Amino acid sequence: MAAVLAGGPGSVLSHRSAAGLWGLIHPINRLDVTRNSSSAHRREPPVGWSNVIQPNLIFHRTGHLPPGDITLLDRIPVTSVLRTLPDLAGVFSRSRLGSVASEAERLGILSLDELASIVERGRGWKGIGVLRELAEEWSPEQTATRSELESEFLDLCARSAIPVPRVNSTVEGFEVDCSWPRSKLLVELDGFAYHSGRGAFERDRQRDAALQLSGHRVLRLTHRMVIDQPDETIRQLRGLLASSDDASPVSEDR
Repeated sequence: MAAVLAGGPGSVLSHRSAAGLWGLIHPINRLDVTRNSSSAHRREPPVGWSNVIQPNLIFHRTGHLPPGDITLLDRIPVTSVLRTLPDLAGVFSRSRLGSVASEAERLGILSLDELASIVERGRGWKGIGVLRELAEEWSPEQTATRSELESEFLDLCARSAIPVPRVNSTVEGFEVDCSWPRSKLLVELDGFAYHSGRGAFERDRQRDAALQLSGHRVLRLTHRMVIDQPDETIRQLRGLLASSDDASPVSEDR
């Protein structure tokens, strides 16, 4: 909120910061704020306000920020999901943008029709071509990888010749993030927004206990373990897979 107030009248949280507030990406320290420079909001900016990067704070200007592109989330003015995605298209890679779109779909705050509407009205915006390709290629298979962390984990497995797991499958009546059925190994990915709170913590442990009693091994990985400690994470995975009857580097999705 302090960053939004620093931007002056007509300012909203946007880009990466908006995606973080919506729960679409892991929050980062840097803050993005967009200021509406249309005539309705044209006033002198605060002292020191600029259009360039400042320490941990980036200001963006736009002459087109209609009311429908702005909402309140946790009482903070922020760009809507339908505005945040095209903003991110100008700064994210295609794979990361696809992960964000899939996560928005998983959370129920974006549909394929809405994605198509973004493309239609965003002609001329930087990166809109990437969104157009995503809208054309989006399928249930793509949205099966339902979070950015899952995408990062699958990429890590691929780079390390780890057998490809099943994703979001049902095991003993529970939906699990990743599974190797022949090895009876399960990986649960504890993203920033999905396993917080005492109730969720206890439910996760009760579920882990039930799965272990059924003969499965459960490995929980955090965002830090996947992103910042990939070598140690791969070492653990290889050790667990090697202790099973089959550890060949082929897909177990069958």
